[in-house]
Amino acid sequence: MIYRNIMLTVYAKKWWFIILMGLIAGSACSPSKSKMEMIPYRTGSWQPDTLGNHRVVLHVTGNEKAVKAEIPWRRRDQYPGDKMMILVDEKTGQMEIDGLYIDDVAFDRTTMKRVRKTLDRNRDGALIDLHSANQFNVRDGFINSACLYMEHFPYIDRLWFGEYFDKDSPPDFWLIEMSGIPFGLMGEMLQDGGNKYRGMVYGMTSRLPWAGDPRSLWKIWDEFGMEESEMIGYWSPDCPISTDKPTVLATAYVTEDGCLVAIGSWAESTENIHLLVDWHRLGINMENARVEAPYIKDFQEYQSFSPSELIPLEPGKGWILKIYEEE
Repeated sequence: MIYRNIMLTVYAKKWWFIILMGLIAGSACSPSKSKMEMIPYRTGSWQPDTLGNHRVVLHVTGNEKAVKAEIPWRRRDQYPGDKMMILVDEKTGQMEIDGLYIDDVAFDRTTMKRVRKTLDRNRDGALIDLHSANQFNVRDGFINSACLYMEHFPYIDRLWFGEYFDKDSPPDFWLIEMSGIPFGLMGEMLQDGGNKYRGMVYGMTSRLPWAGDPRSLWKIWDEFGMEESEMIGYWSPDCPISTDKPTVLATAYVTEDGCLVAIGSWAESTENIHLLVDWHRLGINMENARVEAPYIKDFQEYQSFSPSELIPLEPGKGWILKIYEEE
């Protein structure tokens, strides 16, 4: 993953940068914050007539999880939108970039489309990941990140919102302004790790290693077969599972063999809830149904319930329940 730091002036209509493997110019350091090595310019095979006078070239020689490139100079460019970003493997000459992590966006929709096309033409499955802090403050003009960057949503794959967001915000805020779900995107949580119980209602976990360790949840996903499931959220009239408390919400992840239910509480006090299940929709005979809370490290202890049993729920917490038919 390449982290790119840049701030553009108001004169720059589009964002640009060029990173090439093999031709060395600029400066680089690893995420371990080792001493930054200043690398002198050299000509190489650069063609200034077609590529311009700007070149930022990063040569990665070690096996690092991430590389951070700092560009310490600025220079006006008459046509910044005509520049390209290129990342190629020095040995194969092929573009090997898996995707981009963008920390707030300083360019327009047209440039994002060019970035998307460049990635897709050269690498199947490349991802664009957008991070933003909460912009709803006097400094940023009281606009939420989802509104600010909505024009880019058709061209990116996932969100990492949540920085400075209030995890005690109501469910509508979580759904619309944090999760990305209404726009066809998925997200992860950031600020203080978010709320791991409420997050699962929206398919969100914290991001390893910045905001917690979600590996115990990932393990349950793999064991259950989350990749093959259909996510049906509480906001959908087709969701086969709900609760008898309006402040306790449930999202179902449904497979042919049963479902995984994420329950999150926005109640101010402890509640005892009943599950309201559409057994026909799940294809499960209630008489043979099992409801289990699997052990998840730092999340919940193992517990088993009958389908009609009251389930205790502390404020701000939740459950991950497996519902299946016993053979």
